[in-house]
Amino acid sequence: MNAMKHGLLARVIAPPSDIRHQDVMYRRIRRQLMEQFQPDGFSGIAAIDSLAMDYIYLARASQIVEQLHRPQGISPEDDAKWRNIENQRRDTKLLDRMVKQARRNDWPVCTREEAERIAPRIAEFVSSVQSDLAKANMDEEAENQPPVLPPEFERFRREQAKAAAKIPDNFFKQSPADIELEEADEREFQELAKLIGPAAQRLRDLTYVTGVLSGERKPRSGDQMRLCRLSDRIRSVLKQRESEQQDFQRKIENLRVAAQIAIAQAPQQLIILHRYLSRIERNIERKLRHLERR
Repeated sequence: MNAMKHGLLARVIAPPSDIRHQDVMYRRIRRQLMEQFQPDGFSGIAAIDSLAMDYIYLARASQIVEQLHRPQGISPEDDAKWRNIENQRRDTKLLDRMVKQARRNDWPVCTREEAERIAPRIAEFVSSVQSDLAKANMDEEAENQPPVLPPEFERFRREQAKAAAKIPDNFFKQSPADIELEEADEREFQELAKLIGPAAQRLRDLTYVTGVLSGERKPRSGDQMRLCRLSDRIRSVLKQRESEQQDFQRKIENLRVAAQIAIAQAPQQLIILHRYLSRIERNIERKLRHLERR
C-alpha cells in the first residue's frame, strides 16, 4: 500500500494490514454483510462498506476498554496461566453440578455446549490413566527381570553393597503415614484403571462422550456410571490444582484491584470510551435498519 495516496476511488476501503489483522476481519465482515443484504446499487454497497468499518471501530474501542480493566504489570505467560485457572474454576463448578445430577440419575447432566467443554478433559484424563498404567506395567516387568551385567561390573557391585551396608536401616524407611498415603493412591489408581477397562476407546471419543453427557446419544452399558466417577475424579484434580495456585491467584487479584483503583481515580478516559462505544452502536443500529428497509 506504499503507492496509495487517498484511496477515494478504491473498491474496498479496508484498515491497513497490521499485527491485529483488522483488515482481514473487515473483509470477512463485509463479505458476510454482502451475502446477508445483497445490495444492488452504489448506495447499498457504500452503506455496507461504512457498516463494516463501524464494526471495526466498535472492536477497537472494546479492546481499549478491556485493556483499561486488565491488570498492569502481568506477563503474557501469567495472563495465559490466569485464564487457565479461570477455566478450571468454571469447569469445576460445572463438574460439581454434573456429578450431583448423575448421582441422582438425572440425565442428561448438561447441555451440548457444556458437554463439548468437558469431554476433552475426560478424554485427556482417560489417556493419562492408560499411559500411567502402561508405564507401571513396563516398570514391573523390568524389576522382575534380573539385570545382565558384564563380568567387569562384579567389583563395582561388591563395593556398592559394602557402601549400602554402612547406611542405617531406617535411613530410607518411610513413615506409616507416607506408606498409607501411597497405598491409598495405588488403590485409587487401580480402581480407575479397572473402571475404564474396555471402555477406554469410547471414553476417548469426544463425539460419543459429548452425546452421552448431553443426552443426544444412547450410552453403552455402564458408561453413565463411568462418566460420573471420572467427572468426580477430574473435579478433585482441578480443586487440588487450584489450591496449589493460591499464591499466584492472590498476586493477580492484587493487580486487578490496583487496576480498578487506577480507573476509579481517573475515570474520564473510560467515560469517553463508553460514550464513543454507544455512538458507534447507535450508528450500526441505524444503518442496519436502513439496509433492512431496502
